[in-house]
Amino acid sequence: MLGGYILKGIFKLKPIKQQGSWQKPRLKVIIIFISAGLVFAVIDILAKLIFYNAAEVVKYEIFPGFGLESLFHIDPLTLEHIVVLIFCMWVFLIGPLFFRFQAKIIDTLIIIFSAMVLLPAFVLTCERLLYGGVHDVLYFESNLGFLCPYCGLKYESYVWCPADIFLSWGLIFVLLLYGISFLLKKKAVS
Repeated sequence: MLGGYILKGIFKLKPIKQQGSWQKPRLKVIIIFISAGLVFAVIDILAKLIFYNAAEVVKYEIFPGFGLESLFHIDPLTLEHIVVLIFCMWVFLIGPLFFRFQAKIIDTLIIIFSAMVLLPAFVLTCERLLYGGVHDVLYFESNLGFLCPYCGLKYESYVWCPADIFLSWGLIFVLLLYGISFLLKKKAVS
């Protein structure tokens, strides 16, 4: 019963000046979303399984400013993480599954990049819940900060996991695509 009210509320919401329509998720959309999300989640999990070494904390430089380093970042699951996850679910699950853009390429890319944000966020949440922190396996220094924009703006050098970079770039790409769809709508009107 509550699900019905939520679904009706979703269909009443309208994004500002976007070309498209709210509709029930199609099987093709769900398959694209889950497949893309699983690819990004598995990359993060495999990187940690292959490269994380708790016994030895040594930097292996692959090329200047980038390499492998095992670091356990103590960061237990908190209310802040839960609020961010709920927000991510709303923006990166409800939107891509229920709203279809008229431009098919924008529609498909938003589905993929939303999955790029949401499923790695779930992986990090589960890792915080199970281990009380995050296993980081790669490091960046100096000029490579742009590879993980969120971390690169805060720190000169840092150790990260692939989920961090997926979250950062997925968010950037989704925002860019929403901006492009807004510009396309404006051009169509004028």
